[in-house]
Amino acid sequence: MHHQTWIFIALILVSTVSTVFAADLKTAWEEVEKAKQDGLPQTAIEKLKPIIEKAIVDKNLGLSVRAVCEKVVMEGNIQGNKAEEKITMLEKEIDGLPAEIRPLLKVVLARWYWHYFQQNNWRFLNRTATQGLDEKDFTTWDLPKLFAKIGSLYEEALKDEETLKKTPLSTLKDFLEPGNQPAELRPTVFDFFAYQLLEFYTSGEQAAAKPQDAFEMPAGSAALGSADEFLAWVPTTPDTDSPKLKALQLFQKIMKFHKEKGDDSAFLDADLHRLRWARSAVVGDGASDRFLNQLKVIAK
Repeated sequence: MHHQTWIFIALILVSTVSTVFAADLKTAWEEVEKAKQDGLPQTAIEKLKPIIEKAIVDKNLGLSVRAVCEKVVMEGNIQGNKAEEKITMLEKEIDGLPAEIRPLLKVVLARWYWHYFQQNNWRFLNRTATQGLDEKDFTTWDLPKLFAKIGSLYEEALKDEETLKKTPLSTLKDFLEPGNQPAELRPTVFDFFAYQLLEFYTSGEQAAAKPQDAFEMPAGSAALGSADEFLAWVPTTPDTDSPKLKALQLFQKIMKFHKEKGDDSAFLDADLHRLRWARSAVVGDGASDRFLNQLKVIAK
């Protein structure tokens, strides 16, 4: 039931030139690639700078962010090819760029932080909050602090929610490669950002950072109820930072958005994702039966 409408390329930074680029930009990217192949990373960086400037002037959000990420990666390679240094460099780069491209860069930065954790999880899993902590060096942080940073980046990116909801995902065509699912399942930039954040909040790694009084969802709760029951649910818990609670609220936000717009495909897709997540996230008996009952209702 998983639908991957778009492939997120910011991490791997593919080097092929998209056919959607204008001819001059296509030529510019080819010159960047040639410099890289010739072993001239500094030359490639210099050739990227006018691409970034033109993309910003043209308000091409996807291309500008892609070019900035490419530039940071190459600068990082020159400095020693350390992932943590590229993260720090991208964080500094964001501050000097126009406000309209910062949200997407923050999504990229959140992905880089998370990817770094996944590659170095042994550094974080058994670390206490005070052990060797350096506020400016995220490699010394404990897991809750690192995850709080990642979550805050995603949430900052989603802050201007109404604008993101009005921005078609096609705006990012120079940043994303189309997947094999219908575009109407992720019609807006809001959807793309929200599902990136959902992937983070519903990941299995979140369990390692949860507090003692963590929010739990009983199997008999509205988590596995009908769509209307789920949307009307307002759970109460002292654990307001719970990733489960935040995932629940984000599912509600996505589903309400598409219900109000009459986007049946996007609404149904979100509801199916919600049910699949809830089946594994609830506690107590009866989850599988309730999950199957809801699938039967949807099928009818």
